[in-house]
Parts: sequence; C-alpha cells; structure tokens
Amino acid sequence: MFAKHRRRLSRLAILPLTIAACGHAPPAAPPPRPAIAAPAPPPQEAPGVTVLDAGVEPRTRLTYAIPVGSAQSFEMTVDMRMDMGSMGGVMTLPRLAMTGDVAIAASPAPASVAYTLTTRRLEFIDRPGAAMPASAINAKLGGVQHMVATGTLAPTGKVSNFAIDAHEASADVVQSLSGLRQSYDQMVTQFPVAPLGVGGRWQIVADIDQNGMKAKQTATFEVVSITGTSVVLHNHVVLDAPSQTIVANGVQAELRSMKATGDAAVTVDRTRLLGPTTLTMHLVEELEAMGQSLTMAMDMDMAMSPK
Repeated sequence: MFAKHRRRLSRLAILPLTIAACGHAPPAAPPPRPAIAAPAPPPQEAPGVTVLDAGVEPRTRLTYAIPVGSAQSFEMTVDMRMDMGSMGGVMTLPRLAMTGDVAIAASPAPASVAYTLTTRRLEFIDRPGAAMPASAINAKLGGVQHMVATGTLAPTGKVSNFAIDAHEASADVVQSLSGLRQSYDQMVTQFPVAPLGVGGRWQIVADIDQNGMKAKQTATFEVVSITGTSVVLHNHVVLDAPSQTIVANGVQAELRSMKATGDAAVTVDRTRLLGPTTLTMHLVEELEAMGQSLTMAMDMDMAMSPK
C-alpha cells in the first residue's frame, strides 16, 4: 500500500514538468521592449538651398564664428576680355583693382554679426593690349572711392540687410556698378544647415537683377577639404536670363538670351568674413538694339586676396 501511494505522488510531482514540456502551461510574459525614439526630422534649409550629397564621415555643421571687433583688409582684381562681334571685334579692358577693409561689430540678430566693408581704392589699371587707357574710365568713377557696404551675417553665412552707400557717385556710375553690388552681396559663402563631410555638395538658386537684367543664378558647391576652421570649396556657377527688354546707359534693347558659366576655388576661414577666391567666367548674350542684332561674349578672371 505504501509503495502504491509513493508511485502516485511521483506521478503528481512530474505532472507539471510534463505539461510544460508539451507546451500546455501558460507562457511567461515577455520582457518589455525598450522605447525607440522617433527619427529626428531633417534640418530645414533656407529658401533656395538644397543639399545634394552629405559627403563622407565625419560630417560637421559648417558655421561662421567671427569675433566681434575683428577686422581684415582685402585686394580684388578683375580682368575682362570682350568679343563684340561685328560691332567692334575683340577688346581687352583695363584691369579693375579694388582694396578695402572689413570691420565686424555686434548685431541684435541672434548669433549673428554686423559687418562694414569700406572701399579704400577702386580704379582701373592699364594693361598690355587694352582697347582704351585706364584714365578714360577712372575719370568717371568720382564718388565711388569710399563706398561703404553693410550687412548682417548669420552663422550659416546668409547675408541680410545688405546695403551700399555710394551717394557721392553720379546716377550713371551707380547704374554701371550695380553688378558690383551683386558681387559684394555674394562675397561670403552661404552654408547649408545640414552637417557635411568631404565630397558634400549643395546648391543655391537665386533670382538676381544685374544692370536691370533679371536672371537666375545656380551655384553648386562641393567640399574639397575641412581642416579646423578652414573649408576648401569648388563652386560651379550658371547664370541664365530669359528673353526680356533691358535698358543700359539710356538705350533700350531686346535681350534674346544670356548664359554664363563659371568655376571658382574658394577657401573659407570661418572666423573671418572673406577668404581667398579665384573665379573664371564665360558669358554669351544675344540682343537687338537700334535695329541691329548683336552677339557678345565676355571672359572674366577675378581674384580675391584677403589679408
């Protein structure tokens, strides 16, 4: 009798193990899964700015950090060669030379700085083969020797509140230098918000008005190297203008087409406003004026040397 009870107890003891092995016991509750954070939304870029390629790792956010109270000087030269076709053939122009100073001040805009760019010298210089003496152009540059450009620079390099004071210059000179205004406005490279590495590329598309001509400019930047605060860039620029009526020096003309392409090598020191830059550009335009058709080409070489 005792042996029979012992066998029954043994069967009862192993019954839960048998049920578990057969899968009939209630399963244990799984451990809670860790919460997964939602992916961060992509950074919001400024209008007209598009990142084409983030480049290789490591990537970094490219921003300016220019100390308030800092200053620098610069020299800029521009060489131009024009082909006027049947209206005058090929001509070389005197070299445009400009020197100036940059001063950085505090700005009420968050994380931004205010800058003042003062032109100390703006003149044309004779060079071999020029179609006219430099003095013939310089005589018309009265009142522009001390132009003052001001603006506000955001950490990305976006410029706002830009203005040029050339009130001492004549109206004709101010109009002829409106292209220079565009150059002043674009002396600083604008970065995207997204972090970039070597090989990173971004594009900036802007509508511009140059000497009364409306055009679209597309600038594509590529990061060549990043070393500390220094960023070496290649910039390919395309300028395209549709058919339109323009007025230059009091003469109305019908612009049929205009396209320019250029390439620039830029070194940005993110602790300074201006960096060494070289630019080559080729432009072709077709227009009609005073009953004549004209196809004109221009080649330009620009060099910026900050100090």
